[in-house]
Amino acid sequence: EEELHAEEAASSLPSEEQLAAAAAGGVRILKVKGASVDLAAAACAPHCYALAHTEMHGSPLVWGANHRTPDASACCAACTEHRRLASERSPPGKGCNVWVFCNSQKLCLKQQGECWLKHHNDIWASEVSVGTSPRWTTGTAVRAPANHSSGVGGEPATRNSAQLRLSVLDVSAGTLTRERGLSSGLWLHLRIREKGATRARARILKVLQLGIEGGCRGCALLAARTAPAQWGSDAAADGLADGERWPAGRALLRGTLGPAAAPPAGELHATEWPQVPVRRGSVGWWPSAGGSTSADGPQFFVALREMPHIGLSAAVWADVAAEDLPLLDALAEAVDDGSLKLPCALRLEGLLPFV
Repeated sequence: EEELHAEEAASSLPSEEQLAAAAAGGVRILKVKGASVDLAAAACAPHCYALAHTEMHGSPLVWGANHRTPDASACCAACTEHRRLASERSPPGKGCNVWVFCNSQKLCLKQQGECWLKHHNDIWASEVSVGTSPRWTTGTAVRAPANHSSGVGGEPATRNSAQLRLSVLDVSAGTLTRERGLSSGLWLHLRIREKGATRARARILKVLQLGIEGGCRGCALLAARTAPAQWGSDAAADGLADGERWPAGRALLRGTLGPAAAPPAGELHATEWPQVPVRRGSVGWWPSAGGSTSADGPQFFVALREMPHIGLSAAVWADVAAEDLPLLDALAEAVDDGSLKLPCALRLEGLLPFV
């Protein structure tokens, strides 16, 4: 990859007025009281297809009140074994294809450790409310279809499947990432979501069209903060101040695609509201001041950690490639320790068609 230099887009950086307006916005209220990071889902093997903060229905085969496991991974293993034994019967019986585990000590209370083994004739035939149940972690025997309305289907985003690339135009970015044992520059590859990204596609196409000659005018990285040690911990107070569970402005990158990101009103599609939780690597439009509604660009965020406290209120439209997730942490660490100064210009490139 060619080295990128800040002077190529110095004139594209936001004005002082734009930065002041950016600092004034942001999430100011909790959407979900008592939410915590779903460590149970994060610890599960890929074949468990674990869904954080989710309870899926089905016919109970083994009741959780009488069946407890030490963690979600063990619950997944119990479901797999139940399915294997059922398939070996003559005739084959109904095996477990949905497991549900109660993980949070604070919220589950006497139900902590319950592992429900269920069977559903067609798991993904209907709507699934992903991310709406703080107590439960769910897993399935098969991955959701790529176009399922829940937004959790398909393979994880990779560089090969990415349609966009965001590049940090700063001469120090390559040095900083090399010092951390990563690639020679800072490029984030993004895959546009198949569901709930119609308006985002329109805006991004406009940015790319207007940037053919002058680059991504006004595009910049405005803020980057690491996640504190208490992020999502049940031991921390349920709030957004420093020292509380979800300190505001932490565990994310925030930037802008500039004033060119907004196409004329006539080109916008109907309002969309993607009902998906914000996870590590999620890319969405930055919520409006007060956090009461989801914004529509041009400011965006990239999540460094799971963010269950904002529920399903953010307009998530893309995911960072799995290979680039360590770069998110490296960039936030560099900003935290002063190695990288913000704001700095961004370049947006189209890699694969996404219309």
